[in-house]
Amino acid sequence: WLDFPETGGGLLTSGGSAANLGALLAAREWAGNPVNPVIYMSDQGHSSLDRAARIIGIPPENLRKIPSDESFRLDIDCLKKVLENDRAAGMDPLCICGNGGATNTGAIDPLEAMAAVAAQEQVWFHIDAAYGGFAVLAPREKEAFRGMEAADSVTLDPHKWFFQPYETGCLLLRDRRLLWECFHIMPEYLKDATPEEGEVNF
Repeated sequence: WLDFPETGGGLLTSGGSAANLGALLAAREWAGNPVNPVIYMSDQGHSSLDRAARIIGIPPENLRKIPSDESFRLDIDCLKKVLENDRAAGMDPLCICGNGGATNTGAIDPLEAMAAVAAQEQVWFHIDAAYGGFAVLAPREKEAFRGMEAADSVTLDPHKWFFQPYETGCLLLRDRRLLWECFHIMPEYLKDATPEEGEVNF
């Protein structure tokens, strides 16, 4: 559905908040635990990203809220400028977070342009598509999500558009092995529960 490569995969979580937390953990692991990491998101981004940043040890002052335009989409020129200023100040840009349907407005950020910036700057690109991401399955809406296929991670919520009667989220990564690297701890008393190859299990 997202046009991820065959290396992609992920797991179900208790909701979008837990999925966003897992995505930021994967980003930090991928970046090698930088000293002064910075996260970039729209001012329309979900509060769970703020919480996830705090949980993984990124202080509020290292979370950049990029202004949105009149359509509530992230201002890409402002993003580039803020990134440039942070690098010049010796900061460690870690992750750009895009909206795949903001909760307040339904706005979809310029994902393709954000993916290009992330690739150029060599930072993780996460899309929080918990609220609106499954609209990618509607033929008339797929174009609006162009760039999602280039994301490093995506959050989706089956309990929204898929009408599941209980809260459940989904975290998908372009390279599912990163989840294993983030969470794998195998003490002796769990040797009998070693997961199969390709299985992601907290």
